[in-house]
Amino acid sequence: MTLIFRKLLFLWLLPAALVGLSFVWQGHTDFNLWDEGFLWYGAQRVLAGEVPIRDFLAYDPTRYYWAAAIMGVLGNDGVISLRLGAALCQAVGLVLTLNLISRSDNRLGRTDILFLLASIIVLMLWMYVYYKVYDVVAALLLVAVLAWFLDKPSTYRTFWLGVCVGFVATIGRNHGVYALVGCAGAMAYTNIGRKDLAAWLESLPVIAAGIALGFAPVWVAMLVVDGFASAFLDSIRYLFEMNATNLPLPVPWPWHSGLLSMPKGLAVHGFFAGLCFVALLVFPSVTIPWIVVCKTRNMPLNPAVVAAAFLSVPYAHYAFSRADVPHLSFAIFPMLIGCLLVVQELQPRFKWPLLGGVVAVSVLLMLPLQPVGKCYIVHRCVDVSITGDVIHVPEKKAAEVRILQKLVADYAPGESSFLVTPSWPGAYPLFHQKSPVFDIYTLLKRSDAFQQKEIASLVEAKPSLVVMVEEPLDGRSSHFLKNANSLIYAYVLENFVEVPVPEFPTLRAYRSHASETTR
Repeated sequence: MTLIFRKLLFLWLLPAALVGLSFVWQGHTDFNLWDEGFLWYGAQRVLAGEVPIRDFLAYDPTRYYWAAAIMGVLGNDGVISLRLGAALCQAVGLVLTLNLISRSDNRLGRTDILFLLASIIVLMLWMYVYYKVYDVVAALLLVAVLAWFLDKPSTYRTFWLGVCVGFVATIGRNHGVYALVGCAGAMAYTNIGRKDLAAWLESLPVIAAGIALGFAPVWVAMLVVDGFASAFLDSIRYLFEMNATNLPLPVPWPWHSGLLSMPKGLAVHGFFAGLCFVALLVFPSVTIPWIVVCKTRNMPLNPAVVAAAFLSVPYAHYAFSRADVPHLSFAIFPMLIGCLLVVQELQPRFKWPLLGGVVAVSVLLMLPLQPVGKCYIVHRCVDVSITGDVIHVPEKKAAEVRILQKLVADYAPGESSFLVTPSWPGAYPLFHQKSPVFDIYTLLKRSDAFQQKEIASLVEAKPSLVVMVEEPLDGRSSHFLKNANSLIYAYVLENFVEVPVPEFPTLRAYRSHASETTR
């Protein structure tokens, strides 16, 4: 087997094949009416001709158009098609990362192959949710392109680094901000020891031009798509009104006293999750001073380690903004890549035990959260039909889907409109329906003016059914409609009649005064 073919096999074809096997194994397992439903709804509405942010509450646009494009090619807008689009994106991210981790000297011996296989396992374990893989791949792309820039800084590479920064901002504006912070640190690193900063100053317009080009899809949309510019600016303004980027949770430090009262399995899981949060702080605190010292002494460094170190700082913000394992898993990748690269260069007596530890912690933390882990380790699962696809899901989630199917069949059959609030945005794509309101994920308080607009939309849409989800989030009920958006809640009480849902105590259902039950 030639060297070129071997590298092609292990660095390109193998990760793609493993993603395919994973999809076959667990692509029909688990379902989430919350965040997965949020992405699914957006992809369906793009297929229907709507524009993210302008026509419905959404993340930044790129992920929706990617998902919608795959759905369009497949001729199917179901959740399996949505996941297939995410799996293709996941394969791209893995290929990028493995080419980054592979040795630059073109050798690929048995131990190198073993290390790459272990790296694939670790990366795929942490990429555990399809609907967030776009955020993961954005981080992986940034590490790869920043490492490429640092390898041989030039005007040409500065420009394309800027293009990457602008592009990831079209996936999520938070990625754009994180990229700017990481790139600023990395570019400052390249100028350590230089007395003349003219070259650095000259690079600023170059990277700015690249950012403008990478972000061009949004600029162009603001210019040519009616109403998009004002909606985009409103979405930024709303972030400042919220005064937060997420719903906060306390950090689960490994020394947290609550671990002592948990069942042993949960306590062990929580302890290692806490260690990972500590590692998010320790990794850049150790590596950045180290690479600065190496730079001042002209010692050679792997540019990918430098890129990972500087990007791990802003990405830690995402993990700590909502300190749970899911958000940790989306933010950990710069640190994870940096750790793998550092471990790779150690002597075998250190390398393999440390690599084994990384694999073991990843399996312990992430296997129970994988779709198959949820159904064969944590929960009992049953089959449920979702837009024609049979999905194996935990019993509670199956019950959620079935109660929605029952309520819609009874009170909003056919093309009748319905409202599900403040969560479960996946209810709409479940029935190929358009939401009667803009905000499909009303977890935070909105202004009175915004609520009045939503009420006007409800008056126009005339929904036959309203379903209120009153399942406490983080043990709190502040996001319930009656607590967060009381004007909309009052409108529902005035214009709809409550119907009993005794089999599901966390739901309240209402039919319109004008509607008649078809039971």
